[in-house]
Amino acid sequence: MLVIEKTADGQATHTWKPAKDFDLTESRSLASVPAGEGRIVRVSLNAAECERQYEICVPECQASTRIHQVDKYIYDSKQYGPWRTGKKSYCLSACMKQLANCQGEAGREPVRFEAIDTAVDWLKRHQDELALGAVVVIAGVAFHVAVCAGGIVLLAPVLLFAEVPQ
Repeated sequence: MLVIEKTADGQATHTWKPAKDFDLTESRSLASVPAGEGRIVRVSLNAAECERQYEICVPECQASTRIHQVDKYIYDSKQYGPWRTGKKSYCLSACMKQLANCQGEAGREPVRFEAIDTAVDWLKRHQDELALGAVVVIAGVAFHVAVCAGGIVLLAPVLLFAEVPQ
């Protein structure tokens, strides 16, 4: 498992750790859920799936009685006011931004690298751009972005998520 972590000074470090040190139960279920169900977003959606995601996003956000964060767009009470009066404007704006990002990413190929050093350097510089579920190919090995939050990125070999047909 490749772990990339931001340090207090804004730099990024990386380490390789054995898979047995992690509980991938949640990531396994994330990797197998079809697009459009719940709030899980696959990396390569097509335009129609992006539209469906938007159609779910707005009512789900507006129905929330508590502040509901859409993707990376944080609710700013200075801009929108209290949640009960500002959520309509926020939800439409944030869901539309999410739709635009999704359409920009639609059909995108996995990020590919021939060497580990090049991949690690790129991942350190671009970890804020990675999406949960993204696929990164390093030296022919496919990695799944299993965690992408709080300055930590965890890439697990896709093979760990494979299931044997029964």
